Amino acid sequence: MFLSSFLVAIFAIMQYLNFDPFGKIAVYKCSNKVSACLDNPNLVGNYLVLSLPLFFLFKDKKFWVGMGLVILGILASKSHFAIFLMGFSILSYLFIRFRHSKSIIISLLGVVVASIFLIFHFDFAKLNLNISGRLDVWKVAVTQFKASPLLGQGIGVWKSIMVRTYNGPVYTDWTTAHNDWLERLVELGVVGVFLLVLVIVNSLRCFNWKENTPFMVCFLTFLVMCFGSFPLETSTVFCVGWMSFCAVEKL
Repeated sequence: MFLSSFLVAIFAIMQYLNFDPFGKIAVYKCSNKVSACLDNPNLVGNYLVLSLPLFFLFKDKKFWVGMGLVILGILASKSHFAIFLMGFSILSYLFIRFRHSKSIIISLLGVVVASIFLIFHFDFAKLNLNISGRLDVWKVAVTQFKASPLLGQGIGVWKSIMVRTYNGPVYTDWTTAHNDWLERLVELGVVGVFLLVLVIVNSLRCFNWKENTPFMVCFLTFLVMCFGSFPLETSTVFCVGWMSFCAVEKL
């Protein structure tokens, strides 16, 4: 995984610098060519951001170099959600790692507050997450959830709903809700999601916080990612999330 994330980051940086080995044969569907599947750079950012905390497992300098390249790869993807998750991942690791040091925790809280202030004060919050489109889809998901809130409508039902939104001259078909938690509510209902949350809470409760903190950070980042993306339906991203869950559960 370290090798794959390293190579993906190198490829993303090369594309960002307009040195694309596949530039003459690839047909890109977006302005940002940093993309593993040619049309969604966010998937690149999501994969790299989940691999990021695992570099903390090693102290060898080559892993720190690899971490630096992964960070550059995330920035090159221009995925604002992945960049946000990168900050969440690093801060979560530091909070857990230094949780017994009041001075460091206070300093980290100061960094969080200052970051939030700067983001909104300088209008860095213009994050192009296509949030308007997502809101339209989430409204449909809420309506579908209300149709069967207790037990849901069944796994995979979202594929048959086929939500289409209109943005200017372009129509977008949403094969996922871009919010895995909301999509699971539609499919499994309150009962199914409640049981899923119980498993997660048990994992957090039984985790040995003195060991393997990077795996826990990876797992927490994956859970947060589910609020704004579809990692459960992206095989490469899901595999990393599942690996982190297995490490937390010690399966």
